[in-house]
Amino acid sequence: MPLTPDPPEPELPPGVEGVRQVDPVELDAALGDSLMGTLRGVQLPVVVVALIFVALLYSIRPGPWPVAWAVATVGIELLWVVVLRHYSRHVLHASPAERVAFVRRLRPLWRLNGALWGASPLIFAGAPVSMNLLVCWLILGCFGAIASNAMAPHRPSLMAYLNGFAGAMLASYAIDMWLARDLALVNGALLLLMLLYWFLLAYIGRGQHALLQRAMLLQQRNARLIESLSAHTLALQGALDTRRRFLAVATHDIRQPVHAVRLYADMLSQDPTQVEELAPRIVKASAAVNRLFENLFDLARIDWNRLHAKPQPVRLGDLLADMEVQARPQCADKGLRFRLRTSRALQGATLHTDRLMLQRIVSNLLANAIKYTERGGVLLALRGTPARPRLEVWDTGIGIPPAAQGRVFDDFFKAHTHVGTQDGFGLGLAIVQQLARQLGCSVALRSQEGRGTLLRVTLPAVEAALPVAASFKEKTAPALDLQARAAI
Repeated sequence: MPLTPDPPEPELPPGVEGVRQVDPVELDAALGDSLMGTLRGVQLPVVVVALIFVALLYSIRPGPWPVAWAVATVGIELLWVVVLRHYSRHVLHASPAERVAFVRRLRPLWRLNGALWGASPLIFAGAPVSMNLLVCWLILGCFGAIASNAMAPHRPSLMAYLNGFAGAMLASYAIDMWLARDLALVNGALLLLMLLYWFLLAYIGRGQHALLQRAMLLQQRNARLIESLSAHTLALQGALDTRRRFLAVATHDIRQPVHAVRLYADMLSQDPTQVEELAPRIVKASAAVNRLFENLFDLARIDWNRLHAKPQPVRLGDLLADMEVQARPQCADKGLRFRLRTSRALQGATLHTDRLMLQRIVSNLLANAIKYTERGGVLLALRGTPARPRLEVWDTGIGIPPAAQGRVFDDFFKAHTHVGTQDGFGLGLAIVQQLARQLGCSVALRSQEGRGTLLRVTLPAVEAALPVAASFKEKTAPALDLQARAAI
């Protein structure tokens, strides 16, 4: 049987090498869908041609055989109607693998269908040459070519049909040669002609299949390309929106501390005796600008993949003690209580992670908690189990409105209750989220407006220094409600 090679995958245009590759199973499923869609439109013409063919057969060789052949042919076509309806209702929306498997299971039916048409010459075997006989031959030849063209989308089905059609026809002529030995020379020539016809149909069908496969592959590649370009467009639009938000924040928030520095400097130049009063204000305004640029630099390095984790063994107890040293004086300056709690199951635990990144996460969370808490306190806790440890920062501050909780991790986002440069620039939690992803952590938020906020960082598994008793069960963190201040 002549073979044609599968078409090579088309080359992608420059700059889109990241487009998702076409799955061969999806391509095979799409070709099967094309075949089944083509068959839905040819059922009625096939039945009409079969009835005309039977009428001609009956005129050549009256008897029960043409009627039996007609009944079998119409029965198979009705069976195809049921199969196609089942495919369109139940299989078409299934996974590609299920659709491919279903079409493959139809190959025996294709062989039977082809064999039925190929065996029809047995009905008029030995009949004298007539116009009706020539028309029957013409119908058979055209029907084979049309079937080869219609089934080209799916090569296994095509070859199953052609093998059944040509195999039955060759067997029919072999029987004719044995029964009518006086016409053996003519039947032998027809047998060779039929063999050539078989090879020709297979060759043309495979060529058409290759063209359709390439067209389908290009179509799916174009769909993947459009999908990729749409995703890149959305990402670019998001980046532009982020930059616009940055310009809006910079215009509003940077101008305030810079203007304050200039104003205080002018006042100080006019009256140097106010240095003790104005110097702290200048330092505070300068620090606000420095914080903004530090956050922007961190965010830019994360976005540009310039910030990479450098894992090392980190004793969580030592890290939290360092955080306590930084946070306790800030809480004391605002009259807040600060507490540090470590679960007994995690005392002495060691985590393999980047210490600086994890320290920055905890530092940002504590800074937010202290900044937005005016009374009550802040709690830093290490809870959970060695398999699922979690860092928690509780506060009794102003909380976050429910409508804003889904956006607090966006760049430059600030809730309507957090306005002005003194409340930051909307970058702290965005940096926390992105650093946490780099470390394989997840961040969760719970907050009640006017009552407080809980930010929880779930860490990877840690190595516990001490064995934990099987009967030990950690107390669950209290719900964040009106009694949260008392708990802290």
